[in-house]
Amino acid sequence: MVKVAVGDEHSIFADSHGKAWSMGSGSFGQLGTGNATDQMAPNFIGLIKGEAIVDVSAGAFTSAFVTLDHRIWVCGFNGDGRLFMKDSDHIYVPTDMSMNGKNAELAELTVPISVSLGGTHSCIVDNKGQVFLAGANDSGQLGIPDFDTNHERLKNLHKYSLALGDELAENQLDIK
Repeated sequence: MVKVAVGDEHSIFADSHGKAWSMGSGSFGQLGTGNATDQMAPNFIGLIKGEAIVDVSAGAFTSAFVTLDHRIWVCGFNGDGRLFMKDSDHIYVPTDMSMNGKNAELAELTVPISVSLGGTHSCIVDNKGQVFLAGANDSGQLGIPDFDTNHERLKNLHKYSLALGDELAENQLDIK
């Protein structure tokens, strides 16, 4: 395995051939198998056809897969819009976040270079240094002072240290 990520009750992997695998609890679709079935051994995720997976992220019942062509596919619990999708609470099949430009919240997203899923919110960083945050904001984790759940974006960050999730997970971003 080349990349690995662990969520609350599941694990996801990307192998050296660009294939994605998952195991553990599938209760909200976070395994990307098209259903809510638990998997006790690594299960190939064949629903992202023709895409080479180069990175993965897992959060609280959520999964994200970054492809070689910089597309981000998500599945799992979408409460508070934490997967940047408005239409569904649970996403059982990996779905392209940008939906080929149909997701208005991500209209300004250029080339995604990093994704991180936390306990109740998510973050995407693009090649312009824009940081997009979505999900719950009950503790101000989206950077919105009124503590309202919302989709928001922080612009023009050249170098930013970011902590996301129930446990401290730090990503050092050096964006040029």
